[in-house]
Amino acid sequence: MSSNVDSFGTSYSLQKINEKNPIVFIHGVGLTKEIWEPQVNFFKEYNTLTYDLLGHGKTPLKKSRVSFEDFSDQLLNLINELNFNKIHLVGFSLGALIARHFASEYNDRLSSLIIHGSIYKRTEDQKKVVKNRFEVAKTNRPGSKHHAIRRWLSEDFIKKNPDIYKKIYSSLEKNNPKDFLKCYEIFVNYIDDDSALKKINANTLIATGENDVGSTPEMSRNLSKIIQGSKFVEIKRGKHLCGIECANDVNIIFKKFIDKNNPADFLKCYKIFVNYVDDDNMLKKINVDTLITAGENDVGSTPEMSRNLSKIIQGSKFIEIKKGKHLCSIECADDVNITFKEFIDQHND
Repeated sequence: MSSNVDSFGTSYSLQKINEKNPIVFIHGVGLTKEIWEPQVNFFKEYNTLTYDLLGHGKTPLKKSRVSFEDFSDQLLNLINELNFNKIHLVGFSLGALIARHFASEYNDRLSSLIIHGSIYKRTEDQKKVVKNRFEVAKTNRPGSKHHAIRRWLSEDFIKKNPDIYKKIYSSLEKNNPKDFLKCYEIFVNYIDDDSALKKINANTLIATGENDVGSTPEMSRNLSKIIQGSKFVEIKRGKHLCGIECANDVNIIFKKFIDKNNPADFLKCYKIFVNYVDDDNMLKKINVDTLITAGENDVGSTPEMSRNLSKIIQGSKFIEIKKGKHLCSIECADDVNITFKEFIDQHND
């Protein structure tokens, strides 16, 4: 994996294996791209891109204030310089809010979207808690960092993995306090915009830990009702950093979703369909009772094709579905189901 800096000053790490659309991971506030190590190691046969957000890790923040437009511009500049037309975007915590903002503006650049550990419409009590944490963070006392990690990971996991705890603490400790607070402030004061969320039409997965107290499962369920066609998954036993604590479960869930939304894989399958050459010798070997159906108005798999096919497969029967097009099993479901049932019942031993 190569580590570089783009013209925006963004420090990034790229693992490029092939020409498929990459998985781009956005970390949370106070963290760095290193937090995605369990995912990068798991997705070693995929193109992956991790980067340090403005004011985090090795990426400087050169402005007195920062906005979600700035974070979206940072991501857009990075994928443009790397010549990635489309990406699978995964955002965690603050990164989830950035991913949401980016998706509402640049739908056409996404193959899929994963919103992981996201807030959505905090209650007044939740707002007070987060604002109090922000006031404590201003003091830059070590205790605030320890408390944060204990919110993000279970005590049992911390006891069994002290090295991971130390690594996360070190990441928080290395932040430039002023830059960190600028980024933390927009997270604390974030106001959800349903009109922006309704612009998202990328295939979207929303995931959160079962025991996440800051970005609760209830928040994610409600968020999934706003983003059209999105799917919600709860990570069992997970807290906020379940991408580390429950890495295996998270990785498998992410992989299944990304694989379903990989156009390169679709094109491989579509190509063999497009280039298919009929083999009459093979068809003449079929000697089971065969029913061949086609929609009356199917322009791609025409009734004439099916009639001619029935002449090759010995003893086969052809039925035309009246008024049906290609997806007549949906449009003319009753007729199709009755036709199938009658044929199957006739051949039930």
